[in-house]
Amino acid sequence: MPQRIRLTYAKTEAMRYTGHLDVQRTLERMFRRAGLPLLHSKGYHPRPKMHMAAALPLGCTGENEMADFWLTEPLETGAIAEALRQAAPPGIAVLGVAVVPADEPPLPNQVLASEYVATLLDEVPDLAARVSRLLAAEALPRERRGKTYDLRPLG
Repeated sequence: MPQRIRLTYAKTEAMRYTGHLDVQRTLERMFRRAGLPLLHSKGYHPRPKMHMAAALPLGCTGENEMADFWLTEPLETGAIAEALRQAAPPGIAVLGVAVVPADEPPLPNQVLASEYVATLLDEVPDLAARVSRLLAAEALPRERRGKTYDLRPLG
């Protein structure tokens, strides 16, 4: 009987400029290197069954990222975590592994919010005033790919 596990990991400085799809492939390789029995899809091009919680923007590190993987057979979470720690490349830190009920909704559907910390390289003397104006604005117009839309309802 397949086992669904949730990997909690950190994407650290060494992987900061690694894109989402490459991080996904790196996690798949970690499981293979660790000798863990990943469940694969059917068809001509089988892929490991997995869900990533959310894509991290390029250039960002992540302190509490999550991904669900399905194993072909149940294993003890401590053994899974230790095997993944041994197989992890620089830039991926395995924080924990937990068993997840198979009928739980897909991980991306469970993400309610993300929290970002921005580090400014140069001092901005009037930063507090700028933030106050931004938060007080009734509309935040933005143009992208020739379309104009308001960011205010998104926040």
